[in-house]
Amino acid sequence: MENELGILIKDKSDQHITTKGVFDLNTGEKSKRGISAWAIEYNDNHYFNLGYSNDVNHWGSYAKFDIEGKYCIIIIDDNSPYILQSTSQTYGGGLAGVLMAESLKWGKNWKDENGNKKRLLFIDTEDVQNRMMNRNESAYGNYFTKRQFNKILEETETVLTDEKIKDIEFDRIIELINKANKK
Repeated sequence: MENELGILIKDKSDQHITTKGVFDLNTGEKSKRGISAWAIEYNDNHYFNLGYSNDVNHWGSYAKFDIEGKYCIIIIDDNSPYILQSTSQTYGGGLAGVLMAESLKWGKNWKDENGNKKRLLFIDTEDVQNRMMNRNESAYGNYFTKRQFNKILEETETVLTDEKIKDIEFDRIIELINKANKK
């Protein structure tokens, strides 16, 4: 949706903004539809609505895109703000709840050339999901998976053995995603 809306910022970093609300610039009233926007533009940067993520679900918070295209990427590491390293979804109490929440993260880390763990919030803009609850019909942004990586390898006509995939460096993944975006 293309609207001239304004936001009141509650918190921000180089990688995100969290809003107190989205407002109609003409009336000054809170925009009910504005909060469900898939992405927003702020200070000439584009930000993804974290409400459209199951892995990093935070309505009212937006993450700055690091890569935009058919495949959009948000890079998350240990230096990222807490809002990008957590989720507002709860899985119940006790050990079972903790294990369920942590199981979403298993196997989703990639290492850079210095051995630092990175996560990619990956959005395939062509994989559009139906409207559900507060979410409009849109593409979701979740942690980059091996299945998605295999799709990138196929699109870029890159052949790697399973052993090579386990050892692939973060920079090579970014390179392949950029290559896929150019096709």
